[in-house]
Amino acid sequence: ATNLTLQAGLKEEDNVTTGLGVRSIFLGLSGSLYFAKFIGINAIYRHYFASTPSNGVSFSGDRIQGGLLVEIRIVRVFANYFAEPLTWTGASGSTAIPTTGYEMGVMFFL
Repeated sequence: ATNLTLQAGLKEEDNVTTGLGVRSIFLGLSGSLYFAKFIGINAIYRHYFASTPSNGVSFSGDRIQGGLLVEIRIVRVFANYFAEPLTWTGASGSTAIPTTGYEMGVMFFL
């Protein structure tokens, strides 16, 4: 069914190279809009607030995601594009790291 959902949560980023981990609170919206009985689009927007510094490093940014979905009974097949530009801030300044990509998959709703 068509829906709009308010989101709140915690994003955790771990850097395997440095061993640093940081956490950030996020707020966002997600929603699905159906054009036909089984076909629709979905979208997510999240804002990551500045994280609590870990060893002097913190991050903040946004996530934007959108895609198509096909739903038949309890099975949903989806394909999404996402962009998640994060800004990492440390003692040496700020670095913007944009992450973009596609995700596809199958979900089961029981």
